[in-house]
Amino acid sequence: MRVAPRSRIFHGWLIVATAFVCLAVNVGLMFYAWSVFLTPLAQEFGGRAPVALGYSFTQAATAAYGLVVGRMVDHRGARPVEIFGALTMALGFFLLAHAHSLTALYLCLAGPVALGSTCIGALPNNAAVARWFVARRGRALGIATAGISAGSTPGGAAGPGSSAMMVRLRDRSPLARTRSCPGFASSAMASC
Repeated sequence: MRVAPRSRIFHGWLIVATAFVCLAVNVGLMFYAWSVFLTPLAQEFGGRAPVALGYSFTQAATAAYGLVVGRMVDHRGARPVEIFGALTMALGFFLLAHAHSLTALYLCLAGPVALGSTCIGALPNNAAVARWFVARRGRALGIATAGISAGSTPGGAAGPGSSAMMVRLRDRSPLARTRSCPGFASSAMASC
């Protein structure tokens, strides 16, 4: 009877790497790239205050969704929740790019963008990593959550790409520039 050779890399470390990337993309798009899109959105929708209010709605919705997403992770596991989240967040950015009113902007941000962000955020990723590790759980969680910081670095997940895209599209109208975001966001989400 032959025994299959053991893999050299423990599968849990692949879960850690995936969590790292998802957290970097999520934080990069939700926190650090937001500043890049704030000015063109403010020009289109009548100032920074109304657009910033939309971001506040996003954060409140994300907190509320956490209650439901935690339950989903317990019942379904992290993988289906994160796949759903990546698709939902990409859809939210696509819809956001086609929003023509503050109401639509608010609904996109507090709806699919916030829900998707919660589904690929720390909650399912930390749960997935913790399930794979006992002896080195702290180290694994530390490496995975370092993705949060990686999303903010100059070479991070979203900020530089968003900035470069805005500079390249500077001759277009503010809304046309923000409409280029879905392709960028969708490709970033696909990396999760």
